Amino acid sequence: MSIDVADTDRGYVLCVGLPLEACSEVARLMGNQAVVVAAADTDGARALLGGDRVEWSHAGVAAAPPDPPPRKPSRVGALQRGPLRVDLGTREVTIAGRRVHLSTREFDLLVALASEMDRVWSFAELTVHVWHTGYLGDPDTVTSAVKRLRKRLAAVGGLEVASVRGIGYRLLVPS
Repeated sequence: MSIDVADTDRGYVLCVGLPLEACSEVARLMGNQAVVVAAADTDGARALLGGDRVEWSHAGVAAAPPDPPPRKPSRVGALQRGPLRVDLGTREVTIAGRRVHLSTREFDLLVALASEMDRVWSFAELTVHVWHTGYLGDPDTVTSAVKRLRKRLAAVGGLEVASVRGIGYRLLVPS
């Protein structure tokens, strides 16, 4: 499917990467002045608008999400938080000397949570930091990964990934 601007005498507002609630609010505010179209990402927007024939302009874009940060080169060293030790070079995790086997995403999630112990990580921050994509308003991906990480950590004990209702998660490590 693609959009043909000649199909309507109204203009278009293209919401790229915004949660559906935000797109609905834009549509409500625009009323009958424009057609509001939602796309999950720039590739979807390009497909809707006819691919490479479209000239892209950022003028007038009010609510575009920030681009995710570039992937950082692998770090060497380790994070030590109480009984938790995360070796960033070998990607190994131990709790009180017991090895914990984690998937790539589980490891990256744990590194994010352990990197700043005194803060709550929002769903959006974890999505950008761990998955290196923009947050589209659906916390299910983060929630599922946290559920798997909690299961792995529970097998060893000593750590807790605590929920902060409606905000995100934080890592609790005993002293």
